[in-house]
Order: sequence, then C-alpha cells, then structure tokens
Amino acid sequence: MASLRLAIKASLEQSQPPALPQQTTRKRGKGPPSKKSKATAAGPPSWTRGDVQLRPTRATLRGLNVQRPWAPMLLDGSKVIETRTYDIDKQKCFANEWFWVVETPGKKRQRGQRAHITGCIKFSSESVRYTSLAQWRADEDKHRIPAGSEYDWNGRGAMYGWRVEGAYALRSPLPRPDPKGVINSKPVTRTVPRGGWLA
Repeated sequence: MASLRLAIKASLEQSQPPALPQQTTRKRGKGPPSKKSKATAAGPPSWTRGDVQLRPTRATLRGLNVQRPWAPMLLDGSKVIETRTYDIDKQKCFANEWFWVVETPGKKRQRGQRAHITGCIKFSSESVRYTSLAQWRADEDKHRIPAGSEYDWNGRGAMYGWRVEGAYALRSPLPRPDPKGVINSKPVTRTVPRGGWLA
C-alpha cells in the first residue's frame, strides 16, 4: 500500500509544470541603482548649445538677426528655409545649434520699433545651394521671398537656403542682446517664464 502511494506521488510530481523563479524585491537604498532609476534621478537635460529642453529656465544662446516679416514666419512654420548668401557651416557654424530669434524691424523701421527676441530656432546641417532661377522660384513657398522684391535673387552670386529643423515662438518678446551685432550676437542669457512658449 505504501509503495502504491509513493508511485502516485511520483507520477503527480512529474506532471506538474516547472516552478517559476521567485521574484526578489530590493529594499529602497539597497544595491546598485538601475539605468532607469539613474536617468530619473538625473532629471531632464538642461539647455545646451547643441540641443535644448524647453521649460521655464534661464537659457544662454547666441542670437540670430532676422528681419520682419520673415522672423514670425520662421517661428510659425510658414517659412521653412532661411536664405543667406553663405553656406550654413562656412561662417561661424550656424548648424545644429539653438539660437534666439532676434526680430529686427528692417529697413522700413517705424519710429519706436526696436529689435527683440521672439523665439528660438535650430537649423539642419544640410543646406540648399541655389544654382538657377528656376530652382529659386520653385522654392518660393518655402523661403517666402517674393519675386521682384528688394530681397529677390537675380540668379547671380551665391545663395543658400538653411533648412529649419525646429522653432518655438514666445508669447511675449524678451529684451534683445546688447549689442545685437550685424548678423548674430554673442551668447546672451534670458529667462523664459512659465507658460512663456506658444508651442
């Protein structure tokens, strides 16, 4: 009888699925931290020249001068190419870096108008080199330079298009860099208040 019971017990043990390994819990503060907990403890990245975390903070960025009406177009996405007579990486390396957009009144400045910071922008390292008027005209909906205007390109000389990679507009303008320079300014620190971004 005893041998029969042992045989039944052995048969049942063989038919059971293998037991899962028991999970162990680590007490808080014990053992090395995981990669996930380490990243969480470090918090989000801060503003840097190569990238930017948009949140209420003090940011130190170079300023890029852009005339009105093109500055607002760059920030609202209706202008996706900024045109310049030099390549983006040939002069002062403007690619892959966040800049303050310093909106300037331009040649038709009215009394009391002054330059101010209206947002920030970042350009791709891949720019467009225009080699024909046909190519230039085909991109008019991207660079937003009207045909026949004083800023229109006549097909002679160098002309490049800087591709916008990212742009954010401010709800209210911030004071301009002083001095703002002809093309761009040295890094300047500004504080963006909470809720200060439109996007």
